[in-house]
Amino acid sequence: MMCGREAEGLPMVIIDIETTGLSRLCGHRVIELGAVRLEGGEMGEEFNCLIDCGHRISKRAHRVHGVTDEMLRAN
Repeated sequence: MMCGREAEGLPMVIIDIETTGLSRLCGHRVIELGAVRLEGGEMGEEFNCLIDCGHRISKRAHRVHGVTDEMLRAN
């Protein structure tokens, strides 16, 4: 496993996940996947996907990521 300076300059993918709420124990689910490739300090290819998991988004989670139930249904 590389860490610190050993990983500098290597291509990598940064992943972001949004959910319907803040607790898996309360039944909250993944609603958005996002990723961006970084190489040489520059952003490259991007990926984004909304997922209608059938669960409503909590008001608290909406304030964090801005995704609405309507946005999910539109996919």
